Amino acid sequence: MVFLNPDTEITTGFFSDLERSFIHHPQAGVIGGHIINPDGSTQPSVRNFPGLWVGLLEATKLLGRCPWLAPQYLLPQFNYRETQAVAQVMGACLAVRNSVWQELGGFDNKFFLWFEEVDFCKRVNLAGYEVWYDHHISLVHIKASSFSQISATARHRYFMKSLVRYLYKHVGLVSAGLVWLLSRPWFIVSYFYDHIISPKTSQAD
Repeated sequence: MVFLNPDTEITTGFFSDLERSFIHHPQAGVIGGHIINPDGSTQPSVRNFPGLWVGLLEATKLLGRCPWLAPQYLLPQFNYRETQAVAQVMGACLAVRNSVWQELGGFDNKFFLWFEEVDFCKRVNLAGYEVWYDHHISLVHIKASSFSQISATARHRYFMKSLVRYLYKHVGLVSAGLVWLLSRPWFIVSYFYDHIISPKTSQAD
């Protein structure tokens, strides 16, 4: 079973390489491939599992501005030229062994847009299976174009809702609660901007 974003384009031999990878890695429940930007550069697609620290950085929107604060999560030194077992792979290219999908009951449908693949990879690990990144499997991904019709405020709201759910499910109530509380001021400010400042600016123009 293969999940691909609508803004992806597979390369020659994609499915045969994927089948060969599952045969070569019998303990693999999930396999992800080498995701390429339209300009040919590598798109980071392998991360560790998020915890409280990452949740706090995301809630305050610091992770994007200061990625050096979470190297153990973002894995900036990851070698994308080497096939290896990993914690999680990006949902833009997610292949799941059918028997593992059935055993785990698929994605948790309480997640929306984000973190359903992170949760699934976590459950794959907890069930004793492996998640693999295989550099022989490649595809092109036009990053974030799937969400281009959603406002930045809405995207962050959905993102944080799913992240808090992930933390509650796999890290604990206290961590999820702290991240939820810290994200509230940002939403108040963004709501004020979207509904009061931005409309007035548009009218003035």
